[in-house]
Amino acid sequence: ENGLANNAVTSVYKDKRGLMWFGTYDGISRFDGYNFLNYRNEPNDANSLINNRVVSICGTRNEIWIGTKTGLSVYSYLTNRFSTRFCLNPKTAKNELIDVAINTIKDYKSKIYIATAGKGLLYCSEKEQEIHPVPLYVNGKLQWDYHIQGVDFDQSGRLWGFVQGAGLVVMEPSAKKLSAVYPDVLSGGCVFYDGFSNVWVAIDGGLLKYNTVDKTHRIYYNPEVQYPIADLMYKPDSKELWIATNGNGVVKYNFTSDTFSLLNNSLGEEKLNSNAISSLFLDRGNRVWIGTLRGGVNRVESRKTPFTTISKNEKSSNTLPSNFILSLCEQDSNHFWIGTDGAGASLWDRKNNVFTNYSFNPSNPNSLANNFVATIVKDEKGVWFGTYGGGVSLFNSKTRNFKRYQLFNLKYNIVQRNIWVLFKSKDGVLWAASPDEEGLYRYNNTIDQFDFVDAKISGIVSMTEDLQGNLWLGNFTTLIKLNPKTLKRQEIDVKYPVRSIVSISKTKMLVGTEGGGLMIFNPQTLERKFLTQADGIPNNSVLNIVRDNKGAYWCSTYNGIFVYHVGDEKISSYHDADGLQSNQFNYNAALKLSTGEIVFGGIKGFNIIDTKINSQIHSFPELIISSIKVNNNPLEQSGVTTFGINKLKLPYDESMLNIEFAALEYSLPEKIFYAYFLEGWDSQWHYVDNIRTANYSRLTEGDYVLKIKSTNAEGIWNSKSISLPITILPPWYRSMLAYFIYVLAIAFVIYIVDKYQRKQAQLKYEVQLSQDLAKQEKELNEKKLTFFTNISHEFRSPLTMIINPLKDIIYGNKQQIDPSAIEMVYSNSRRLLSLVDQLLLFRKTETETGKLKIAKIDIVELAKEVFSCFVHHAKTKKIDYSFSISEEKVYVYVDREKIEMALFNLVSNALKFTEKENGAVALNLRCLNNELIVNVVDNGEGVSDDDKEKIFNLFYQSNRNIKNNRKGFGIGLYLVKQFVNQHHGEVRCYDNEKGGATFEIKLLLGKEHFGDIEIREDLSDRTLFLEEALADKVIQENVLETIEDSEIDDDLVKDAKSILVLDDNPQIRNYLKRILASKYRITAVESAEAALAIIRKVQPDLIISDVVMGDMNGVAFCKHIKTDEELKHIPIILLTGGTSEDVKLKGAEVGADDYITKPFDNDYLLARINGILTRRDSEQNFLLNSVTKNVASPKMSDEDKKLLDKIVEIIDSNLDVENFNVQDLAIELGMSHSLVYKKIKKITGKSVSEFTRNVRLRKVATLLITTDLQIS
Repeated sequence: ENGLANNAVTSVYKDKRGLMWFGTYDGISRFDGYNFLNYRNEPNDANSLINNRVVSICGTRNEIWIGTKTGLSVYSYLTNRFSTRFCLNPKTAKNELIDVAINTIKDYKSKIYIATAGKGLLYCSEKEQEIHPVPLYVNGKLQWDYHIQGVDFDQSGRLWGFVQGAGLVVMEPSAKKLSAVYPDVLSGGCVFYDGFSNVWVAIDGGLLKYNTVDKTHRIYYNPEVQYPIADLMYKPDSKELWIATNGNGVVKYNFTSDTFSLLNNSLGEEKLNSNAISSLFLDRGNRVWIGTLRGGVNRVESRKTPFTTISKNEKSSNTLPSNFILSLCEQDSNHFWIGTDGAGASLWDRKNNVFTNYSFNPSNPNSLANNFVATIVKDEKGVWFGTYGGGVSLFNSKTRNFKRYQLFNLKYNIVQRNIWVLFKSKDGVLWAASPDEEGLYRYNNTIDQFDFVDAKISGIVSMTEDLQGNLWLGNFTTLIKLNPKTLKRQEIDVKYPVRSIVSISKTKMLVGTEGGGLMIFNPQTLERKFLTQADGIPNNSVLNIVRDNKGAYWCSTYNGIFVYHVGDEKISSYHDADGLQSNQFNYNAALKLSTGEIVFGGIKGFNIIDTKINSQIHSFPELIISSIKVNNNPLEQSGVTTFGINKLKLPYDESMLNIEFAALEYSLPEKIFYAYFLEGWDSQWHYVDNIRTANYSRLTEGDYVLKIKSTNAEGIWNSKSISLPITILPPWYRSMLAYFIYVLAIAFVIYIVDKYQRKQAQLKYEVQLSQDLAKQEKELNEKKLTFFTNISHEFRSPLTMIINPLKDIIYGNKQQIDPSAIEMVYSNSRRLLSLVDQLLLFRKTETETGKLKIAKIDIVELAKEVFSCFVHHAKTKKIDYSFSISEEKVYVYVDREKIEMALFNLVSNALKFTEKENGAVALNLRCLNNELIVNVVDNGEGVSDDDKEKIFNLFYQSNRNIKNNRKGFGIGLYLVKQFVNQHHGEVRCYDNEKGGATFEIKLLLGKEHFGDIEIREDLSDRTLFLEEALADKVIQENVLETIEDSEIDDDLVKDAKSILVLDDNPQIRNYLKRILASKYRITAVESAEAALAIIRKVQPDLIISDVVMGDMNGVAFCKHIKTDEELKHIPIILLTGGTSEDVKLKGAEVGADDYITKPFDNDYLLARINGILTRRDSEQNFLLNSVTKNVASPKMSDEDKKLLDKIVEIIDSNLDVENFNVQDLAIELGMSHSLVYKKIKKITGKSVSEFTRNVRLRKVATLLITTDLQIS
């Protein structure tokens, strides 16, 4: 009902900022002494509380750690958001969400410790986010997923806890594990260290006390603690251990007396609203906050209060007759009278707490004259009662009867029944006064009646006597000084009703006014000073003033009581929160008892004040800004909290501010007064009592500082204030930046232009860089594609050379098997195996970088073996091949296989790029400065400067190599560099002075540079790389020589069709020549450039071309032929190792007549060649017949049709020319003789003379048939 999230409060905590937090069954509440701010789990909001069932709370400066039934949430003051935390799982080495119940959270020396139900004890430093688990060491084993119920720390920093199933455990400050110390009790709950070397543990049905010094223990099974114990707390001032029980309230254990006592809801003044206690918290103000499971939060104030309230008990007859108290008078040290408003008077026996009530009885003349008792005075005759409406009554304590007195007003000849003041002066005279006109009387003891004194003195409501014996009277506007003997008077206009008067000295009096505050009056000089609410008094109606034994003056008002200290003019205020019957007191109801106590009456009884008790709270509470609204929108909506803001900066159109603040005083928050001042806007402080809001609107641009201050509960203003800088930004057109822009407009434009240009240049650079990176990526992908395309092509070519010879063997004459075919099959099988090995080696290098098999070997021996592999090859190419060493034996630690491959690749490359004749290649080894240097030197083409940095890159192939048809895969030198780098060596390439290039490898001697790599002592796993490579080379050369040496009988086919074979693979080229030579005239070339030169001379009937070649690929070659007017009639068959439809499409687009994929079948190839040539012959005959018969052919292009029509026309027109020949025809056509020949040959397949003869014969035939001409 007060705003708490739920009445079931499970935990209480006061954070580092002074705010109270209460964990409940339905969320968590933050309390600043005035308002509750509740947080709950919001579905689908990851930034809300993880679970509404809160168990424990702890905090740092900027965070609150909240343990719930399902995990941990951390609230950030700076973002006003909740977050979850993860913990390292030692079993999986992964961070996992903390999703178990949290039993306890404690902070100790900048660390947070979390006791969980299932994940053990966790801890986290304030500066770190990672949470670490603490293992439990029990019976020689480490446990992680244990249930720890509670933890606490002793003075030495040891952590004590209770683990279910393991008992009491401890963790030393230097240790990172828990150890069991008292396993006798295995089931328990909360843990508390009392500061006296005792650890207290809640156990089933009792309480365990374990002494950490002598290792002794004691178990309490007293009836008071046999209820479930939820929390423990030590209260130093009373030297008690407070025990929270579920069912028996709070049990207090006294260390001195070793006894238990109860604080529960059956104990009168200290009662609790619930006995189901869940948590205890002692704050710095010595207040005990008690969380209950049914009654919310109870607060027990430890400070003593000087106020005792006596009021009417409606359930008892032994009580005050009324709570509205008008007058008071002490009869003796144990009895005093209380006059009420309409209920008569009561004599209270304070010692025995017995009230004897007296009231007006119309039928009894000895009863009280009236029930409205306005004033009571005691003298030697008895107790006098002044009533309003009944005059004066005198009480006889022996007979217990009242004697009534009539007061006659001689001026008006009436009886004055309204008596407001009875006063006994020092000389024993009893004075009576009425608030009506002409109402001052004096008791005449001689005649036992009251005499009328002065008709000019009227409306008296207060009276006193000064040190000189003068009476001072107060009425509704005036303070009157009266000489009681001469009745001479002096009137001082006060302008307010004078309700009380106290004489302090000859020069100082205190006058309580109704509405004007407390007047400090000098009776000699008549100087006066008013203390009002602006000066710190709680109300301007000062009704009664009583001096205590210390010289302080207690004043009752309509809004509490204040104490005025004359010396330093210090003011202390008290209100109902301090223990007053209420904030409203009544006229005349004031009394100082013989004990020094002061009594004030009000509207809800009266208060007895023990002035010896000082209940003031002298400390100043923490002052915070609790809320900021900008244009009525809370600042928290923007993700910023008031705790995370040091300066408020706002646009000029958002200058309406509402700032709420609070002093964190929890005992007496209503006694805190506030003031604020906006520096730069206000001219003075705004004192707003207990209003906690500052509002400003329409602030103009500028810098301001909002200062806020407050009082403490004693009403004393704090000299320190909190500040919030506020900046209201000007409109953009009046900002300093705008003025600066106005002044420097031209310079700014220049700057912008320059900046634009620079930015464009930068952008251009970035675009170029991006394009370069994309180009590099594209090139790398293309290189990879080319690599695998080449590999695929290289696979299919050997397969062709395997499949067809095998087919010939299988289906041919098995008695006459050609040995060269077997060698060809074997050679190409070895070639396939070599290609597979290269792929595997490349893959192995990519995936196993750094894996070396290091052994001690003789590098000279290894180099000799590599050198020997190429002796035959060098001899074949007539290359000067040499080997030199500086020492006979050089032992190095290397991976033999990798270094072997590196040397093999370098020597192979040197021979590959060195001319066949006059070439020279040398392999040199020498040692220098603890390094082995290997040089491979050649006098070949050398390496260009552009290629020196690139040749070691993966897939890189020099354009010069491609042009010269020296194909490769671009991985050889890459592997060399990789292998050498793995050995912590280096490889480089540089030019020789006399031409050629030198590849140099440097390797470190010794084995220290390999670090932890295992050194193998045996060479049992020596590779067969060199033997296999050498065997492949020899076999390939032998087979190639065999093929090249085979001769074809040209006489058998000299009249056959001519075919040009174009392939850069000599085996494929010679194999095709071999299978086609029996039927056709074959011309075989290895490059497109050579093919084009031959075609222009020979013009073959058919071209067979490989697609993948070095200088020009087959598709480009085909396009070149088909776009040449002289050559486009020649049919072309493309051979390729690829299966890409894209390549086939490109071939078709450029006019290829057929496309055959390797490996191809010999019979299929021969059939396709025969079919194309036959079709070509048919087309030529058809065209010839069509032309000579003058019939249009759909197979003839318009251009060729026009040319042939013109030729036929020229021949027809020269039928009578006997010696008409090709030269004449060429002249008529305006073409060269050779071109005319080629055109006619291309279109008709006939020579010029044959074509001319056919045209003439057909013409003659036509004439014979259609005319009467005869052959002569």
